Amino acid sequence: MLQNCKSFLQLITIDYTKIDNQVEDKDKEYDVFISYSHENSEKAMIVLKTLSTLNSHRIFYDRNELKAGTLWQEKLYESIDKSTCMVALLSPEYLQSAVCQEEYSLAITKHFQEGDFRLVPMCISNMEGIPQSYSKVHAVDARQDFEGTCLVVCNAINSFISMGFMNPDIFHIDQTTIDPDEILFKYREQYYQANYEKLIETREKLKTITTSATESKQENQRNEQQLESYHTDTGPNGNYQYDVGFSYGEANKKYAHFLHHVIEGRWPEVVTNFSLNKNDAGFMESLEKSRMIITFLSSLKFLEVEELHLALFRHRGGKTGHKVIYPIQVVPPSMRPTYLKLIPCNVACYDLHWKDTIVKAQKKWPNPI
Repeated sequence: MLQNCKSFLQLITIDYTKIDNQVEDKDKEYDVFISYSHENSEKAMIVLKTLSTLNSHRIFYDRNELKAGTLWQEKLYESIDKSTCMVALLSPEYLQSAVCQEEYSLAITKHFQEGDFRLVPMCISNMEGIPQSYSKVHAVDARQDFEGTCLVVCNAINSFISMGFMNPDIFHIDQTTIDPDEILFKYREQYYQANYEKLIETREKLKTITTSATESKQENQRNEQQLESYHTDTGPNGNYQYDVGFSYGEANKKYAHFLHHVIEGRWPEVVTNFSLNKNDAGFMESLEKSRMIITFLSSLKFLEVEELHLALFRHRGGKTGHKVIYPIQVVPPSMRPTYLKLIPCNVACYDLHWKDTIVKAQKKWPNPI
């Protein structure tokens, strides 16, 4: 185990000081992004028409902007990044929609992180048990007179877009800022402390990882029983053909190759889709037929975007409790796109606690275990 960790860390030869994490924002493509549940399409259309009447704003409205055959997930995320303002129509249906939740999470992150983006939530129907994350930004109450309130909100947005003036009755003006990188690091650190840190407290605990031949045989039997239950679980197109699918760009192939090698050596019964030749036309199909997908995240130019969005789509639509995507952050994420920062990730190769663990273990046990 220790030797495997050392070998993996040696693969990380990237000089992070040379990575440009500040991506210049091109001109905003949209003034306003309308976020809503399709159950509330009529009210979203009122917002669209009111804004259009007041001014010739560039408005993202999914029924107008999303074209058949496009990567709609990527287009949604990208359009929020390229918008100046988001109007979110909050309702019970909105809170139940995974896509709406993702749009809101992106918007509230940008709202508190960037000074030139504003989130304007409108409460359009009665709701119970509103999640705390939705109360961070004051919502305009539009339950009684939606059309009248919509006109007031749209006038305020028009003033903001045209002159930069923010009506305090409509816009949540708060000097609070957040750093998503810091929040996510704390999350990963807590996960590490809960799951890995105690492994080096005693040699006996480490020994449980490097089992004897007898223990290894017993472990393999347990793995086979677990894998048998995996294989009986059905995938999107029938039974899963692979236990583990790897999604990676060419620059991250070495990480996938290494992890595949470790899995193959320790759990030979685990079936993966790893291939040195990803030009095979069936590779995307193999991800569809994988029970879980390990994806290696880095800057956008090194990602296989279509593969990532396939994994995210499957994860969102998967069975309750069935985690599909297991991301590993290889290098710190760029400023854009924002959604790459918000993909829940338990492991980032550049977190210092991994190297610190190896150093501590080497001092305690000079001979690799």
